[in-house]
Amino acid sequence: MKKILIRVAVVVVILLVVAVVGIGLSLDKIVKHAVETAGPAITKVDVKLDKVSLSLLSGSGSLHGFSLGNPEGYTAPTSIEFASASLSLEPSSLMSDKVVIHHVRLDAPVITFEGGLRGNNLNDLVKGMQSGMDKETEPTTTPEEKETNSGASRKLQVDEFSLTGAKVNVTIKELGGDTKTVILPDIKMTDLGTGPDGVTAAELTQLILKEITEKTLKAVMESGGDLNKIGESALQQLNASGNQDTEKAVRGVLDMFKKKE
Repeated sequence: MKKILIRVAVVVVILLVVAVVGIGLSLDKIVKHAVETAGPAITKVDVKLDKVSLSLLSGSGSLHGFSLGNPEGYTAPTSIEFASASLSLEPSSLMSDKVVIHHVRLDAPVITFEGGLRGNNLNDLVKGMQSGMDKETEPTTTPEEKETNSGASRKLQVDEFSLTGAKVNVTIKELGGDTKTVILPDIKMTDLGTGPDGVTAAELTQLILKEITEKTLKAVMESGGDLNKIGESALQQLNASGNQDTEKAVRGVLDMFKKKE
């Protein structure tokens, strides 16, 4: 009898391990699918993610081969891309109304700033996100739309988001179209969606991309030369689209830049 119980216990343990592994593999696919379906609805550009590795037990994981497309009218295939990023989340929160993510860390992403006096891709991305957020309030008519909007409206909390070692490839039409590489200062954001209501994926994406856009504009303008004119144009466009926080930050950089002349 004892041997039978031991064998049964061993079988149960094996089945549990297989179940956990199976759930983990399914979870990776679910996360990847969510990113690639909700992402375009939010940003209005293609979103690609090659691989997700997430441990259901520890909550630690990584993202590989991420790329965010460029809005229409720009030649570069992507606006932001990175080879890998690490993350840590609270596993128990996956079944709750708000998913708690302890940290997301991006290392050495490549950002493309493309445009000129009449506009640039990053500003257009922000506009696209606003359009995506507005769409969340529209009634859905198909199961696919309902699934996409459900994923996009899931509440999130991110305790820490960091971006380090980034470089910006700057291509300005008015300056001949040559590409110049600018180093982007590290970015760290904390306590995103820590309130009881959290934030949606769209709101989180907008917060992060606005921060990246601000830092990118600063880096581009501080690199000197005729880029000051591009920054002034970008400021006017941000002002027209109602991004007052970004406008204030860029205005401060412009004033500082002009004092150096």
